[in-house]
Amino acid sequence: MLESLLRKMKNNLSFIIIIANYNGEKYLSRCLESIKNLDYKNFKVCVVDDGSIDTSMEILESFKNQFDLEIICQNHGGASKARNNAIKRFKNNFDVLLFLDNDTEIDKYCLNEINKQFLSSQEIDSVQCLLIDFENRDVIQSNGMFLIPHVCWGVSYQGGAYLRNLNKKSIPCAAISAALAVRSYVFDKVGYFDEKLAVSTEDLDFTWRMWVLGFKIFNSPDAVVYHFSKGIAQRKEMNVNLESQYFHITKNSFRTLIKNYSLKSLFWFLPQCFLINFLRAVLVLIKRRDTSSLKSFFKAIYWNLTNLNETLKIRKKIQKSRVKSDKSIYNTVMIKDSLLDIYEKYFKQTKLL
Repeated sequence: MLESLLRKMKNNLSFIIIIANYNGEKYLSRCLESIKNLDYKNFKVCVVDDGSIDTSMEILESFKNQFDLEIICQNHGGASKARNNAIKRFKNNFDVLLFLDNDTEIDKYCLNEINKQFLSSQEIDSVQCLLIDFENRDVIQSNGMFLIPHVCWGVSYQGGAYLRNLNKKSIPCAAISAALAVRSYVFDKVGYFDEKLAVSTEDLDFTWRMWVLGFKIFNSPDAVVYHFSKGIAQRKEMNVNLESQYFHITKNSFRTLIKNYSLKSLFWFLPQCFLINFLRAVLVLIKRRDTSSLKSFFKAIYWNLTNLNETLKIRKKIQKSRVKSDKSIYNTVMIKDSLLDIYEKYFKQTKLL
């Protein structure tokens, strides 16, 4: 019996669950309650609070005696910095770092399924959980992500499909940090989340970088996490305005392409990235009488010019360590449709065309 117990412990990877939180009082209790009910023992939780001014800290304190919970406080550094603070503290003490958004509810058996997938193959370096809509639990939010090569925005695999149509086969993909598990050794080579990207696509940049440096991400259709879909109204409650969203998405697309593409691919895709972001800004102005996207476009250009030296230094380091070619990554985790097809499939609901 002792031998069986020791074997089971050996096969249970240790997890640190990392949650970046800012003014998450509406969601935080439910997230932590679901963690408390996990059918897995070998884990710790770290919540990094980014200067919340709501009741988040009171909620966190109420859970401190219910499981192994550590709270880190920072002052408006953004989601990337929040995750990085936790990574630096815990990556050498745990086998797996699981990033969760504060507006998630983790399934009771999620860690078991992630653990099972990691143990199934040493070639799996990261696992993207299955995201299901929190309020419509028969609808898939994402069964993994794929990158749009022109801008490094992500589209959800099977997003919007009914759960009964779920593809149960695990496939290679890009990923988002709403529910992303990463083996601890990955950070020693890939580094951390880019703090200058701050929010919006910082996780796509990180997972693209993983592929560039030879690490593999697979989805796990059995590792379930329920996730709120936040529209414009909900984001306004969190003090996130449209201009800020447009700015971060635009600046991040330029910086991410410059860092992660080989020179040949960069010369091909960067002008297209510029044109796509500019046309979107113009269409938002024409269709919605909204100047926020156009203002953000020029702010993003200025930001990238002023930060170009640092971006190029990071680029040099990434390209020097490159393991996978752009062609290999394109064939594995990128959308191959034309721009018009991409718009028709994934962005037509914006009604800009």
